[in-house]
Amino acid sequence: KDLGVRTGCVVLATATAIATPLFVTTTPLNIGAGAVYGVMRGSFVSLAGTTAGALFCFVATRFGPGREWARAKIAASKTLTALDAVSANGGAGIVMLSRISPMFPFAAVSFAFGATRVSLVDFVTGTVVGLTPGTLMTSYIGWQMYDVTKKGQESGTSETVWAVHRLVFVVVLTVVSGAGLGARVNQIIKKQAATLSVFGGSGPGIIGGG
Repeated sequence: KDLGVRTGCVVLATATAIATPLFVTTTPLNIGAGAVYGVMRGSFVSLAGTTAGALFCFVATRFGPGREWARAKIAASKTLTALDAVSANGGAGIVMLSRISPMFPFAAVSFAFGATRVSLVDFVTGTVVGLTPGTLMTSYIGWQMYDVTKKGQESGTSETVWAVHRLVFVVVLTVVSGAGLGARVNQIIKKQAATLSVFGGSGPGIIGGG
């Protein structure tokens, strides 16, 4: 906290943006942002940095030399082919689903979307909307960790125990809900892939499907 708040936020957001295309997990940074700056400001800093990193991945693939390589990977994968097929008319929704599910590698999917038909606006919109719930949760976990440490130093045992229980509950809730959402998203994508194989690659879109 020696750095000014504004400078600290910029440094943390920049570090998050740089880590993303390097395939370095940003979860510790997101938790740290919540611990230092609180839930709302920490979430904003994390979301800004992660979105900037994802945008770099997207632009690097769409306009860089890796586009043809990515297109070949998409053509070889039923799942990625399904993502590509729905991107033109359901891009923001499919990007959002991929961000909600923790089972999709964030940076890898960001690079892949650059080679699909999803638009830049849909990519950014889906990324921000899909990341927001998880970012709020990780920032809240960081804030709770700070609260546990503070209460352990300043207050009695009962308050510390309650803070620890609250932290454990939030962590378990985050893991369980993330796993459940990830499983559901995988089901949706598998269903779309099966539909594409039936319709020869032009089945109905994911968003709005059962």
